[in-house]
Amino acid sequence: HNMALHEGELILFDAIEFNTYLNHIDVISDLAFLLMDLEYRGLLRHSRRLLNYYLELTGDYEGVGLLDFYKAYRAMVRAKVAALRVAQEMEPNERRSVMGEMIRYIDLALSYTEEKEAFWAIMHGFSGSGKSTCALLMVEEYGALRIRSDVERIRMFERSGEDGLEEGIYTPDATKATYERLLELAISVYEGGYPVIVDATFLKQWQRQLFLERSSEVEVPFLILDLQCDTEIMCNRIVERSGTGIDISEADLDVLEKQMQTAEPLSNKEIEICFVIDCSSMESIKRAITNRAQILKE
Repeated sequence: HNMALHEGELILFDAIEFNTYLNHIDVISDLAFLLMDLEYRGLLRHSRRLLNYYLELTGDYEGVGLLDFYKAYRAMVRAKVAALRVAQEMEPNERRSVMGEMIRYIDLALSYTEEKEAFWAIMHGFSGSGKSTCALLMVEEYGALRIRSDVERIRMFERSGEDGLEEGIYTPDATKATYERLLELAISVYEGGYPVIVDATFLKQWQRQLFLERSSEVEVPFLILDLQCDTEIMCNRIVERSGTGIDISEADLDVLEKQMQTAEPLSNKEIEICFVIDCSSMESIKRAITNRAQILKE
């Protein structure tokens, strides 16, 4: 209601800058308003992508626990405004329309009180196999929140004083600390009521076991998305994204070669809970991700 695209520029209007007290707000509450508005209009995938982008930019995963409360509150604000309009003089057709709007907002608010389908999913694949793309499609399809190792590794070491992308943040100790941080964030998101997708290579047994053991403790369904892709395709993707300079991943062809030499295969127990995805093309990934019954073992 309060955003417009005017001559290529995004305009926010009807703000409350006039009141110093009122214009201070929890940012996740402000974001919840836009997410709710998108969902009211049936733009669920847009809402899910926006939320994930915000969380990756800010690292505000602790705010997830309040998100549904704020979305319900925002929907009820819209419902109340519609209810006040119903009490005003208007034509019968307009009144029915406003009544319908009010009811839809109430139904939307009610939906935010419903428990979501809980699961933890981890990627398993080499650099260039399509992990981030696959995880983002899972975000849109299942409403999960994606946690990216490349993003969190940099954020964690920048906060601790490491300078940029030095080799030091890729040492065994740094990698161990990164996966422990990913687990910490996954727990936070899960406790906030959302399913989780962790976007990392998970090529080592201890990395997968770390998440498998904790998922058993909290009794949440756990699955491994095993990404299969031809080596030539992975190499081409790495070269292509390196040329653009816009991808956060620092993995190059040397990193890929080392990964392939040192990767530890899935155990029999892990194979039982994994879902193989052909990541040779966007079409094959989409086909696999939309196969909800197989992925979630329904």
